[in-house]
Amino acid sequence: VAFLVAVLGWVAVSFVPVDYLVAQNHVNRYLSGETGTVDVEYLAEWLSYDSLSQLERLDGSRPIGYYQPADDYGALTLDDMISARRAKARKECAHWESWSLSACLAGGQKD
Repeated sequence: VAFLVAVLGWVAVSFVPVDYLVAQNHVNRYLSGETGTVDVEYLAEWLSYDSLSQLERLDGSRPIGYYQPADDYGALTLDDMISARRAKARKECAHWESWSLSACLAGGQKD
C-alpha cells in the first residue's frame, strides 16, 4: 500500500508545472511592484519552456537590461530572447531524442 501511495504521489507531482508557477510568481511580483527587477534570463534560459508564456506578459520591446540592470545585454530585447528560445523549442520538438511536450507547445506558437 505504501509503495502504491508513493507511486501515485510521484505521478501527481510530475504533472504540476513547477517552472510555470515559478515564472508566474516572479512576473506577478514584478508587475505588482513588489520587486523592481525580474531575472528574465533565468526564467527564459534555465527553466523549461513552460515559463515563456509568463514572460510574454512583460513588455517585450524593452531591452533585457531594463528588467535586470546588473547584467549587460546590449540591445537584446525580451522579445528577441523569447523568439530565440521558441526557435530552440522547435528544434528540440523535431527530434525524437529530445522531444518534450513543453518544447512542442512552446515551439508551435508564433513568434
